[in-house]
Amino acid sequence: MLAGGAWLVWAQFGLPWIRLVDHRVVKAPLMTLNWKEFSAELEMHRDSEGNQWTRFVRFSAECPICSGKIELLPGKPEHRLPLVGRCAESPHAHVYSFDRTQLTGYYIGPKLQMKS
Repeated sequence: MLAGGAWLVWAQFGLPWIRLVDHRVVKAPLMTLNWKEFSAELEMHRDSEGNQWTRFVRFSAECPICSGKIELLPGKPEHRLPLVGRCAESPHAHVYSFDRTQLTGYYIGPKLQMKS
């Protein structure tokens, strides 16, 4: 139980903050969210004066293919990117890259089949 508790503390409190420095946006650990919140991201942000801030944010969009809700989720194992946009309706088929500075992305899912 001690090993399990140590792993839980490391996974929820240590590792996300270390990854935040490298990736600038990570999924917020559930232990840091309000009990009514299910998903959010931690973002390292620099304001116009050059001050560094860490803040909770939520990135989402509408899927251009099916109009479902796109949220940031882990990219592994299909993609090398740490976070990708995945559609709630089809999370493995409707996958998008994510650029946090421009708030844009492009389709990186499997090749789409055109209906004839």
